[in-house]
Amino acid sequence: MKEIAAKIVDNVNIVYRELGSYTQQQLSCKESSDMWSVKEIVGHLVDSAANNHQRIVRVQYADKLAVSYDQEQWVSVQGYQNSDFNITLNLWYYYNLHLADLISKFSSDKLAEQISTGDQGLVSIEFVINDYLRHLEHHIAKLGVAI
Repeated sequence: MKEIAAKIVDNVNIVYRELGSYTQQQLSCKESSDMWSVKEIVGHLVDSAANNHQRIVRVQYADKLAVSYDQEQWVSVQGYQNSDFNITLNLWYYYNLHLADLISKFSSDKLAEQISTGDQGLVSIEFVINDYLRHLEHHIAKLGVAI
C-alpha cells in the first residue's frame, strides 16, 4: 500500500503544479456539451477522493458496507464549472495527500475486506485502493498532464 500511496502523492504534486498555471479559458473549456471541463474533472476527483475515503475508513470497522455515488449528479449539484477553481484544486490536492497517508498506513490484514461500490458490486478494499489510483491516472491523462 505504501507504493500506491507514494504514486498518489507523486501524481498529485505533478498535476497541482501543472494546473496552477492554466488560464481560466483552459480550465473552463469543454470539448463538447456532454464532456467535463478541467474544472469539472478536478471536482469529480474531489468527489472520488471523498467517497473512497469513506470506503477505506469504514471498511476497517463496519460490516456489509456499501458506498456508491452518482458521479454526474455530484458534479452537477456542486457546480464545479462555476466554482472558484483554486478552492477546488487545493481541496483535491490536500484531500489526496490525506488519502495517501491513510492508504500508506492501511493494515494488510484488512485488504480482503469486502465492500459494495454499487457499480462494481462486491469487491475487496484492496481492489478499491488499486482502482482509485487507476481512476486518478485515467483522469490525469484526460487533463493532458504527463505523469
